[in-house]
Amino acid sequence: MGVQDRDWYRDRREPQLRNPDWQKEYARWYGKPARGARLGVHWTISLMVWVAVLLVVYIAAKQLWLGGNGTAVPSSQTASTQPARTAAPPQRQSMPTVPQPTARATPPADVNKCVINGQTVYTEAPCGQAMRALVGNAPAAEASGSVRQREMEEAAAAAKRAEEQLARQWDQRMAQRDRDLAAEQVAVQQQVSAVNAECARLKVDRDGILRLSVTTQQLSPWRDNLNFIRKRMNELRC
Repeated sequence: MGVQDRDWYRDRREPQLRNPDWQKEYARWYGKPARGARLGVHWTISLMVWVAVLLVVYIAAKQLWLGGNGTAVPSSQTASTQPARTAAPPQRQSMPTVPQPTARATPPADVNKCVINGQTVYTEAPCGQAMRALVGNAPAAEASGSVRQREMEEAAAAAKRAEEQLARQWDQRMAQRDRDLAAEQVAVQQQVSAVNAECARLKVDRDGILRLSVTTQQLSPWRDNLNFIRKRMNELRC
C-alpha cells in the first residue's frame, strides 16, 4: 500500500472541506457560473406525447362536427287528426241461382237421324246415301290396312333375309379360317420334319468325321467340312 493510499484510508472518515463560494470561484476562473446538466428526453416519449395531443384534437373536432350536423328527433309523433273511417255494414249475400233444367237438344229439322250397323249417325244427306258412303269407305280402309300389313311383312322378310345372308358370310369366313389354320399346321409339320431330317444327316456326317484318326481330321478339307457341319447345326438348333 502506497503513502497516498494510506493517507486516504486514514482520512476517509474526516469531514471534507468544501468551498461555499464555489460558484464565485468558478465564475472567476471560467467567466460564468456552472449550471446543472440538462437531461435530454428520449424521442419515443416525445412521439407518444404528440400522438396523444393529435388524438385529443381529433376527438374534439369529431364531437363538434357531430353536434353541428345532428338533427333533433321528435320525442313523440303527433296524433292523426283525421277521424277513423266507420266500417261499412255487411252486405247481404245473394242466393246462388240454380240453373233451370233445359230441354234436351234436338237436331234441326234438316238433319236426318240414321242407324247404320247399330250406330246412330246424324247427317244432312238421306240415310240411304249415308249408308252407301260408309259402306264405300269401308273397303278403302280395309285396303289401306292390308297394304300396311303387307309392307310390314315385306320388311320382316327383308330383315330375315339380311340376317341369313350375314350368317352365311360368317360361316364362310369361319370355314376359310379353319382351312387356313389346317394348311398352316401342315406346313409347320413339314418344315419341322425337314429340319429334323437335316439335323439327323448332319449328325451322321459329324460322327463319321470324328471317327477318323486325329491326323486325318486335321487335314484342311475334313476340318472345313466339320466346321460347316457345326455351323449349320447351330443355325438349325439341332
